[in-house]
Amino acid sequence: TKLLFSVQSAALRHLFFAQGMTTKVPGLKAAPAPLKKVGILGAGLMGGGIAICCVQKGLQVVLKDAKQEWLDAGMKTITGIWMGQVK
Repeated sequence: TKLLFSVQSAALRHLFFAQGMTTKVPGLKAAPAPLKKVGILGAGLMGGGIAICCVQKGLQVVLKDAKQEWLDAGMKTITGIWMGQVK
């Protein structure tokens, strides 16, 4: 029950319901523009996975990380995954 009543739990519930409300903005008639380019901060496991998914959907991806060696490691992982799919 400690986790259920935590500040983090309340924030996540708020976020969940707020996301649902964004589709119900009164008077909103504009449709979102199609995505063409995506910027991803962090080339780790999650950022790399998101980058792969976006590229597979035909999006241009810009991948950034705080340190060049982290970016290089992320790109090496992404390349390894791509090469594994080719085999």
